[in-house]
Amino acid sequence: MNGYVFKEEFLNNLPDDNDVSHQPNFTQSENKENNIPRGEGCLRLVFINTVVFAVIVLSCLMLRTLAPKAYSSIKAGYAAAVTEQDVTFSDIKAFFSKIGEFMFSDAKKAVSSSSQIPQKETSSGVAMPEGAGGDDVKKLPETVTEQAYILTSKISAPTNGTVTSDFGWRVHPIFKTEGFHTGLDIANKLGTPITTAFGGSVYEVGQSQAYGNYVIMKHSDTLFTFYGHCDSVKVKEQMNMRQGEVIAYMGSTGYSTGPHLHFEIRIDGKCVDPAYVLKGLENIEF
Repeated sequence: MNGYVFKEEFLNNLPDDNDVSHQPNFTQSENKENNIPRGEGCLRLVFINTVVFAVIVLSCLMLRTLAPKAYSSIKAGYAAAVTEQDVTFSDIKAFFSKIGEFMFSDAKKAVSSSSQIPQKETSSGVAMPEGAGGDDVKKLPETVTEQAYILTSKISAPTNGTVTSDFGWRVHPIFKTEGFHTGLDIANKLGTPITTAFGGSVYEVGQSQAYGNYVIMKHSDTLFTFYGHCDSVKVKEQMNMRQGEVIAYMGSTGYSTGPHLHFEIRIDGKCVDPAYVLKGLENIEF
């Protein structure tokens, strides 16, 4: 009996079919209206993400063209950041501040760099930057890497002077072709002393069409340094040298527009950017 009364009261308390105050709020027409804004929101989100990605890609391409030095530094900084275990908010802020600094200062410098580098007239009457040259590679080979690196030994400057050509993609100062510069060009007066960046032994002394007179120093089984365009070489192969000792004198031999040193650091057989460890030294101006 109690069960019957409960059932009858339950049936009597059911809402009328025409009582809209108790109707569920998900009719077919309203469901379509609610789905439209959601779909449009997703499309807007996809569109915004696509635009942002395109802007980033275009910015990187422009930065690589206008300021290869800035592009390489930012790329190396990013590689170092993603491999760092303890990254703080200050590190992230400093990284993006560096990007802004490069985009608004170094890019402008790169556009007008031809007017800032000392010029000289060639026999053909074409102005060329002094103290640059060497042999560029047309594509990034396995013997070159743009990745950041760490040296356990402190480096000493291989010479005194001003950097006239950075590590990375460039237009060759003589041949006017685009290629990858595997070292750093440091210009100064003819005969400026060239010293070994680390202690080690003289691995090779030679001469090539591109780099003229050169010296290769061996510092360990995995670390070598290269010194090109020397006017004269003071050392012989297998000689042991202390860090900072004179091994040659700056010249303009090989493919060169003026006296300078082409300096390379090779780790595990790959050329790396010397600027990572040379920046901050007093006797080299970047």
